Amino acid sequence: MSLPGPGLERRLTGLFGAALAGVVLYAGMKLMDPATPALIAAGLMVCAGTPLVFLLRLKKPATKEHPVIVSSLCGLGCVMIMVGVQRYGDEHQPLLAVALLVLIGWMLYQRRIWRASGPRD
Repeated sequence: MSLPGPGLERRLTGLFGAALAGVVLYAGMKLMDPATPALIAAGLMVCAGTPLVFLLRLKKPATKEHPVIVSSLCGLGCVMIMVGVQRYGDEHQPLLAVALLVLIGWMLYQRRIWRASGPRD
């Protein structure tokens, strides 16, 4: 399935990047919050920061293969938060929900937008 045009692809990429930047800023605030364990805040930072760094790169990869390392690190961030929730309590579940939404968003992005955007230069 391809998208209707390159303008829509650019706008969706910008919207996803802005959402990731917001989550990274939120994770940074949580890192400074003494009530939030560092493991959980760092997991959220890894989960959202890795796809954001991928989007901010200037040179795109030449292949259409799945960027496995980005997906793996995003999933690792979710696992870090799961371990933190198990260890520090269920009151941190909303941060896990945010991380899982980031992971789902990344998977949808790379599946529908990044692969559908045509050949890489």
